[in-house]
Amino acid sequence: RQADHTFYATLPELDQFGSREGAVYLGVQPSFATGQPQWLDGPGAKVFCYLQNFPGLGRLLAELGAAGLNLLVYSRDIPQDIQRLAKANGRIQFSSEPLSIETVSREARFVVHHGGHATALQCFLNGVPQLCVPTQQEQLLTALQLDRAGVGITAPYSQKTFAEDIRQLHGRAQFRQRARHFHHKYVDFTWANS
Repeated sequence: RQADHTFYATLPELDQFGSREGAVYLGVQPSFATGQPQWLDGPGAKVFCYLQNFPGLGRLLAELGAAGLNLLVYSRDIPQDIQRLAKANGRIQFSSEPLSIETVSREARFVVHHGGHATALQCFLNGVPQLCVPTQQEQLLTALQLDRAGVGITAPYSQKTFAEDIRQLHGRAQFRQRARHFHHKYVDFTWANS
């Protein structure tokens, strides 16, 4: 034993190696992004997407749009042609400004992202289901922890369609109920009081 205490910037449910005996879990640092979401007016459940460009991005956005969802997408690198096509096929608003993940996750039916640990943990604490499309190994490990907790679905970025994953997260109450369970479990948990 080399240390008296071990601290982890996560929670037991998202610890990629499982809950560790004697560990001190700190949760996640608050997001520094302060942008407020500007959703499109009108129908459709609100879904926030925090994505980078990847080979299946156009297909993912098209299928989210085809599901009748009201999408708010933040990305620094989505090509203009993909944005134009997505807007033509659905209710999609793109933001070039980083948004407060705490605010958007409270307003969204579910969140779509790559499985970055901080985003996953912030959404987890805010009680919102998550569709993760990992593009690297660490994101995959985080996404699988969300699956195990019953609050998310992991969708390989190379799969042919995302429609069934979208339908499940949008239509099945169990994901929302499970996410709300963890929100209530950690409602008083903050970085400062851990």
